[in-house]
Amino acid sequence: KLESLDLELNKLGGPIPAWIFNISTIQFLSLSANSFFGSLPPNMCHVLKNLQGLYLAGNYLSGNIPMSISNCSRLTIITLLSNEFTGSIPDSLGNLRQLNVLQLSDNKLTSESSSQELSLFSSLANCMLLRHISLERNPLNGVLPNSLGNLSSSIEIIYAFGSGIMGSIPGSIGNLSNLIALRLDNNQLTGSIPTSVK
Repeated sequence: KLESLDLELNKLGGPIPAWIFNISTIQFLSLSANSFFGSLPPNMCHVLKNLQGLYLAGNYLSGNIPMSISNCSRLTIITLLSNEFTGSIPDSLGNLRQLNVLQLSDNKLTSESSSQELSLFSSLANCMLLRHISLERNPLNGVLPNSLGNLSSSIEIIYAFGSGIMGSIPGSIGNLSNLIALRLDNNQLTGSIPTSVK
């Protein structure tokens, strides 16, 4: 019947025990700021149907973010920052309609799209409750799509600095009427600042 497991800020290590991902009742899982390593199981969300908060920041976790994460349809907060995750950020994150906070900064993640456009922003347009996106210090090495302006009107924070982002800032960013913090510093942006930013 366990619903919340919070073990953050300890000195726990090793792979995350597989049995944790079989607790079907769990709603909040926080293992941040430990020394866990290894990869997340590819089927991690086949059982965790009730998971709302996933906090795994500040460990040594590696490998891909499992595609099955979209099966955790009640997720509101995903915090995977400051790990060693590699591979692409799955566009299937856009299927998490309750998502409120997405923190993936300080990893080695790339865009899933084969084109230069960062398709993640297009997929996240489906997340109507999204307020905070942190993608900074990942080798995204892509272009901001015009669909950036289709993100939720509730979006307040977008951090994507130090991520090898190229091209121009799309004028559609002016559609994000509740945006209070936009950090795109230390990239390779060109062109002019769109007047819609004001």
